[in-house]
Amino acid sequence: QPRLLVIEAPSEFHPPKRYRNAFGQLLEHSPYCERDFRPPSELVTKDEAGRFTVLIKKHGKLYPYVYRYHPFDVVGWDGQMYPYAISI
Repeated sequence: QPRLLVIEAPSEFHPPKRYRNAFGQLLEHSPYCERDFRPPSELVTKDEAGRFTVLIKKHGKLYPYVYRYHPFDVVGWDGQMYPYAISI
């Protein structure tokens, strides 16, 4: 049974400035390095049709949103925002 720590943030994550140089690279005394961040090793997809309710948080309230297809019916991640893992 995996245990997960989910961090919800209103914006993207940046390491603290004390751990980064002027170019944004992590310094030697940082408690972690770029190699510690792992992208998903495999893409688990679910190609299913039906009623799939997802709760969306907006202004501190949860709203139900119903999808016709499973939310994990994906091909991949695009852009700079994607899931990753780091061992704590």
